[in-house]
Amino acid sequence: GAINLTGGINFYLSNVEIENTDIINSKAEDAINLIQSNFLIKNSNFIRHKSDAIDSDFSKGVIENVFFNNIKNDALDTSGSEVSIINSNFTNVSDKAISAGENSVLTLENINIDNSKIGIASKDGSIVNGNNISIANSPLYDIAAYQKKSFYKGGVIALKNLKVNEIKTLIQKNSTAFINNEKIPTIKFNTKENLY
Repeated sequence: GAINLTGGINFYLSNVEIENTDIINSKAEDAINLIQSNFLIKNSNFIRHKSDAIDSDFSKGVIENVFFNNIKNDALDTSGSEVSIINSNFTNVSDKAISAGENSVLTLENINIDNSKIGIASKDGSIVNGNNISIANSPLYDIAAYQKKSFYKGGVIALKNLKVNEIKTLIQKNSTAFINNEKIPTIKFNTKENLY
């Protein structure tokens, strides 16, 4: 009764390895929900999901060579997690391709994002470090860093070797973003009015 399972597939206090797997057409809140687990997701595809593809809550893991396509909410949503995302592609994501929340620490390497409403978001004390990132055709923002919940700090993003035509950013005053070693200006805005 104390555990609310939101995923089509749920892992709780588990050691998880998913390889060479296609997960398609999930109608759950999360196609996969990982809670307090250690995981490896490799050489796999997440296609046509009604909401989030992967939701990592207080977990630690690696996502490597994974393809996300036609995701109606976030492709990857983390809370209190430590995750490395390597050699992965995100296309046609209706909300955020990568969403780091609630003191998550994410490391990105060789990532391609195309047509995601927001490419990469860091919020509520999360830190996102990335290298060799490509973001294209974002309808709203390529990167965003902000505070959603009042009891957390803002978000931090640092990306090197970012490839983007004309970068679209939304960095809140209490957040920080460095792109190709250049600090991005911050602005004051109401998170709920601008993003939710």
